[in-house]
Amino acid sequence: MGLRKIRLIRFRPLTNSNDFVRAKEMIETKTFYCSKLWDLNDPMEGIYNTSKKHITDKIFKEKNEYVICSFSSKEALNNPLIWGYYTHGYKGFAVEIEYNEKIINDIDDETMGDCCIVKVNYVDNILEIKDSSSVPKIISTKLKNWKHEDEYRYLNNTGSGNLFNIGEIKTVYFCDPYGSISNKRKIVSKSKTMKCYNEYLKYLWQCCIDEHIKPVLFDGHQKKKELPDLPNVPRLSDDCKPVLDQSPNRI
Repeated sequence: MGLRKIRLIRFRPLTNSNDFVRAKEMIETKTFYCSKLWDLNDPMEGIYNTSKKHITDKIFKEKNEYVICSFSSKEALNNPLIWGYYTHGYKGFAVEIEYNEKIINDIDDETMGDCCIVKVNYVDNILEIKDSSSVPKIISTKLKNWKHEDEYRYLNNTGSGNLFNIGEIKTVYFCDPYGSISNKRKIVSKSKTMKCYNEYLKYLWQCCIDEHIKPVLFDGHQKKKELPDLPNVPRLSDDCKPVLDQSPNRI
């Protein structure tokens, strides 16, 4: 266990009004939505082997008490696969946080409290479990197929909802798909998704400035020039506006 500053990255898509509402909420409230284990994208999440059949109900109950928010190491910014998976093909953003509290690197050797960040352990085979005290280990272990994600997980079993402040938001990296090609304008004109993405980017860029968070334009490989300060919050076109009082659906 270490008390040290670490920079972690959370990737998010930004291709529709629901994504936009979520992103605006994250930037303005500095909170992150945490999901149940069953809502994550790996069908093998939480799977284990045991010969002690009498502990399975207890393990299931305890797994369901946790909510999880996934981050990656800062090195993931330079991994095009991660941008492709989690930002709908470079049409999204990455939030960089600074986390100054307990990081658990080896859950076998350390005791976690009601909430903490755990470095995911990647293994060749499904875990063999002997008792129900292994729940934190079960939900922070994945098969090595996922190792390229270099994942850190915020785990919380306080039962106090799904939105939590997790570290301090330092930078938001907005992806710039097709940014350097000569016919970008033509591509955007033919794609409602790209049109809305560009509108959302400009709106959220100003939100970051208002919240004293650094926005950066990023092409998935390197930082690019920063957009100038915008004098007013850009308006969203009717095609891209969220429904009035729209609350984000959660996954």
